[in-house]
Amino acid sequence: MVKKAFNIKGIIKLAIILIVLQVVFGLIISPLVSSFIIDKLNEVVGTKITCDKLSVWPLTLSCSLKNLKIFDPDNEKERILAINMASIRISPFALLSKRLVFSKISVSGADINLIGEPDGTFNVQKLAQGSSAREEAKRVTPRSLLDRFKAKKDWYTRIYNMLKNKSSKQSIEKRQQEKEASKKIEKDVVSLPKGRRVSFNRERDRYIFEIQHLNIKNSRLHMEANNGSIVIENTAIGISGITLDPSKGARVDKCNLKGNITKNGTQAGNFEFLYAQRLKNDKQIIDCNLSAKNVDLKAVGFLFEDSLPVGFTKGKINLESKTRIINNELDSRNSLVIRDQVFVPKQGKNISVNLIPLPVLCAASNEIDPIRLKFSITGTLEKPQLSGFIASLMVIVKPYVAIVAERLKKEGIKAITTALKAKEGTDSSEEAGQKALDAFKSFLGNKEE
Repeated sequence: MVKKAFNIKGIIKLAIILIVLQVVFGLIISPLVSSFIIDKLNEVVGTKITCDKLSVWPLTLSCSLKNLKIFDPDNEKERILAINMASIRISPFALLSKRLVFSKISVSGADINLIGEPDGTFNVQKLAQGSSAREEAKRVTPRSLLDRFKAKKDWYTRIYNMLKNKSSKQSIEKRQQEKEASKKIEKDVVSLPKGRRVSFNRERDRYIFEIQHLNIKNSRLHMEANNGSIVIENTAIGISGITLDPSKGARVDKCNLKGNITKNGTQAGNFEFLYAQRLKNDKQIIDCNLSAKNVDLKAVGFLFEDSLPVGFTKGKINLESKTRIINNELDSRNSLVIRDQVFVPKQGKNISVNLIPLPVLCAASNEIDPIRLKFSITGTLEKPQLSGFIASLMVIVKPYVAIVAERLKKEGIKAITTALKAKEGTDSSEEAGQKALDAFKSFLGNKEE
């Protein structure tokens, strides 16, 4: 039997050399070339990025970042993202094809500013558009600019319009073409001084920047629009399937976001949101699930207040919503509980539900605590259909409509009596009549400012 001898000393020496190389490159060499690396990264994403410390560990194909900051492409003074610490793992196979693919990015202590732009988009969308797409977006005619600024600006409308665009026939056809192209392998031939270099690539391999998994924890998310803002503390974000190309823009396959809502330092509830998209059997499937508990309606009102015919001065909501969009078809199941609410009709909203004026419906709803509703939304994104919502609402408020009607009757009698007595007092009949009219308007919520 032949015994194999291991060169233990040689193995130890090799290990020491590799460890020294790892440490020297990570702690000495990489900080010296970090500015060069950051400059190259700026060229890829097309925006300003700064970093206090960048360490690259060659043996594990990983790197660590400290105090990374990313700024608005259109305004380098406005910071979009700040990260205390981050660790990154790089795919070695992608490097062979001159692509930058991060297999995993872990972030801790991020501070994110998510701001709604006046045209209905978000500031972070600029990072995903690519430089060519951003330049195209700037070239708008006065007419198209006017149309963009006329649209409602609450966040519900912004997200809803994004889903409609993503679920349009043109968008679905484009994704199907990309999926078919991704299955094909194309041969690229590059002439060299001596011979040729041949490479075989799929369509997905042509994206120069990709993040397979991104995890953010112990972070802070500041959400702001023209008419309000909130802060999400203890934010946890998980994103997968991020691809970016300067000409094609970006795509995200899945995103999960959760955290605690605060308004001016006061707790205002917590939530969890899940978004996922995929192609299956030539169908685009989008899932949007939202769970919210004890959320202060007044604090988060700016997110959806433009899309509602009523406002609210206070109230808390628990919401469970599961929505699936297949191509353009909606299937949404929802349940909500509203407590301690005060609804008010908006000025100029002359709406009635089952012949019940909106002010009366608001007054009746305010008599109920809590309000419990279950309903579904079907149809298409262009023409959604609510099923069971109005019927469920009418069942709940019907007993209270009579109470409100009786109160209205008493207010009317009181106003008329006051008007008649005014004839013998100091007020003129015209002034008395106006007071009676103002009393009715005040009750119905239509008093002019």
